[in-house]
Amino acid sequence: MSVGQRPVLAQFDARTDSFDSIWEAFSRDGAAIVHHMLESETVARLREELAATTRSTSAGTKSTDSMVQKFWGSQT
Repeated sequence: MSVGQRPVLAQFDARTDSFDSIWEAFSRDGAAIVHHMLESETVARLREELAATTRSTSAGTKSTDSMVQKFWGSQT
């Protein structure tokens, strides 16, 4: 990858791609995007369980340190 070029994560489909190919990309890149990894019911349940927490949490850091604020950003 050249300077200024954005990294691209490998993408997989859990229904058709092998665990070994997903694991290889994860081991190489440190992350991988795996579509259809969770059942839609599981995703809905997770969203429901996290809804209250996400509503009561604001973006950014609570730190007053300017370096910490710069590191985290205001939308994290």
